Amino acid sequence: MGLNSNLNWNLGRRAGGGYCAQFRAVLDSWTTQPSSTDAAIWNTMVKSMVDGGTWAKKDVFYFTAIHTSNNGEALVNWKNPGTHDLTIVLDGGTMNFTPYEGFQSDDGAYIDTNYNPATQGASYKLEDASYGVASYINSDVYGGALIGARKAGTILSVLFTEATSDVAIFYINDDLTTSKPTNTDKKGIYIATKTIFDKRLYKNKTSIYDTPKAGVEVPNFNFYLLAYNNQNTVTSKSTETISWAMAGAYFNQTEVNTITDAVNAAMAAKGKVFF
Repeated sequence: MGLNSNLNWNLGRRAGGGYCAQFRAVLDSWTTQPSSTDAAIWNTMVKSMVDGGTWAKKDVFYFTAIHTSNNGEALVNWKNPGTHDLTIVLDGGTMNFTPYEGFQSDDGAYIDTNYNPATQGASYKLEDASYGVASYINSDVYGGALIGARKAGTILSVLFTEATSDVAIFYINDDLTTSKPTNTDKKGIYIATKTIFDKRLYKNKTSIYDTPKAGVEVPNFNFYLLAYNNQNTVTSKSTETISWAMAGAYFNQTEVNTITDAVNAAMAAKGKVFF
């Protein structure tokens, strides 16, 4: 930005910039500001979820497909900046950041959300829960977990978007009874959601698995991204790309549509179409 553009940008921010309060909080947490065009795109994404009633039902919301992460901008928890922000754990590996796509590991590094759904889940409950993740990759190669945590024994909330044989495998507050919907391409926006009557996995707004299953327990460990947290031991690392992730309460089809459309539109505006 030039001097005048910078001045106008800062004056616009002081005046509110036309942004909703929820997105202004994110902007204020960033050291390196985006262009006004990018800010408008992401404000629209957030505002559509606020207006649609889904923002209030989330505990954490991470949109990593932004302009930079030189000062940790892509690590911010948009739902409450400064709380449950992401931490990159190199673990002998490297985490790569691509603007407008997100984070990709070399199969060594992973991400700690610093969010424990059992102890810090204001909205995420045993029979009223969801998590979501967007993978910006098109591959049929085996990969590890995109998001998850596991307690001792068989209590899991974990998603493998394509573990083997063209299927996804997911759990949400339940045991090792395997849920294996068909999934031939990892790339997409996924939302796992459940009540006692409804356990589903959505991909790009389409329900690809629907079987009621009672919850057993909420895993009492932080969610990891690009791996899952197996009792504070990293397990099943992934080389996929994380563009977005969230956790919160149960979402019905209309709410899933609202969230998915908002995330996809923000990505598509930067030429990164999921579907």
